[in-house]
Parts: sequence; structure tokens; C-alpha cells
Amino acid sequence: MKGRCPTCGVGYQIDDSKIPDEGAYARCPKCNARFFLTKKEKGQDGESDTQKQENLVTADQLTHAFEEICKTAKNKDLFTSLKAKFDSLREVFNSKAITYCLKNYINAELDYKTPGKRGLGRISTYTPRLAAYFRKEISDFSSRELDQLYCLIQDLILRGYLAHVLPYDTLSPATVFEPELLYKAWVPMIYAENPYKMPKIIRESLAFCADSALVEIKAFFRKHNMKGGGFFSRDKTNDILVYYHFAGFVLRCEETRQ
Repeated sequence: MKGRCPTCGVGYQIDDSKIPDEGAYARCPKCNARFFLTKKEKGQDGESDTQKQENLVTADQLTHAFEEICKTAKNKDLFTSLKAKFDSLREVFNSKAITYCLKNYINAELDYKTPGKRGLGRISTYTPRLAAYFRKEISDFSSRELDQLYCLIQDLILRGYLAHVLPYDTLSPATVFEPELLYKAWVPMIYAENPYKMPKIIRESLAFCADSALVEIKAFFRKHNMKGGGFFSRDKTNDILVYYHFAGFVLRCEETRQ
């Protein structure tokens, strides 16, 4: 099977039989980037569809987000405690529903063709959707750059998801939502609260889990000259991004609502 690294674009050839059915992470031999790889469907030819690979949210992708969070956990006892809870989460992780929610939400955020700035879940354009705010820049992106941005947003949301699980969850049996029902319950709640006004303990949990992911996506923005604001308007980039990891936190809230 032919594929391509979503970060540097180098092509690669891999034996499809060596990829597990549920997919697996691969590391680019050129730039050392880590990305998720799935088997090519029967009858497909040519290069693998990176966007399709990254749309699938598996327990392994959640593990990648968890491992990045743990790099900031210098206390060994804290790491042991978080690892035990995360291992329990993997056993009950609803990959199908989370994939459906993130795919629809992120694709809507990357929609630069629809007129207007309002996005999913908003009642106004105060916090615009990302691709409307940076319409010119994103409309010029290659498919590889769009894939990169998709992955960065997805990682940020998963960090927020874990910010609820690791400190708060008892991991008692949660309501098993059908994907569409979870999505309809989740989206209106994302922008119903102001993340900046959440209790301090929640803001600290989100910062602990998401700060390194925010650094990565902001570096991507700088690389592509994505800077908001102007002489008469405030830069809303941070407002847009803070809702992404907050969206992950809210997703877990809705998922565990009895």
C-alpha cells in the first residue's frame, strides 16, 4: 500500500497485511512525525487517504493524547494514578460515537466555502468557526495541510476529553449513546458556557492536559501566517482554540450523563 506522511509529505510503501484491522501508529522515517494508519479498503488503488485515516478515533489515538499529557506529569505517583484510570477508560471507549462526533464537528470548522462566520453550536458570530475566520489562508491549503490541521484540532479535543476523565471520572457505566444522539446532545452544549469563567479547578485541568497541544497548533498557525485581528478588531484565535479543548471536556460530560 502506498501512503504519505501528513506532516512532511514524504511517500512510503507498507505491507497492508502488517497493519492491524483497528489501525496503528506509524512514524515517518524522514521527519519522525507520528501519525495514524489504517488498512486500505479492498478495491482501492493509489495512495492511502490520510484524512480518512485520521477521521477514525481509536483507543490508540486516545493513547497518543494521553502519552503527550503524561510528559508534563513529573510526579511518578501522579503518572501511576493517571495510567490506571486511563487503562480503565480504554476498555469502555466508544470509538464509533466519538469518531462520528469529531468528524462532523471538525469538518464543519474547516468549512471555508459556506458564506458567513457562524459555526456549529453558536447563536452568534462572536466566536467564529475557524475556516471562516481564516478563510483566505485555509482555502489555499493543500489536502496535506488540511489533514495536518484536522489532526491538530482532533488532538486538542481529545486532550479536553481526557481533562474530564483523568481527574473527575469514576468510570462507572456510562450511557451508551448512538453516535447521532450523542452528537445532537453535545454540539449545543459546547458554546453554552464560557470556558474562561469555569471553576478554577476545571480550567487548571484543561490547561494541564491541553497546553502542549495548543503550542503545536499555534506553531502551525505561525508557519502559515494565520493571524487574526486588525486595527479595529481583536484577535479571536485564542477564543476559537480554547473552545476546542473545552468541546472535548463537554463531550465527556454528555457521554457520562445518566
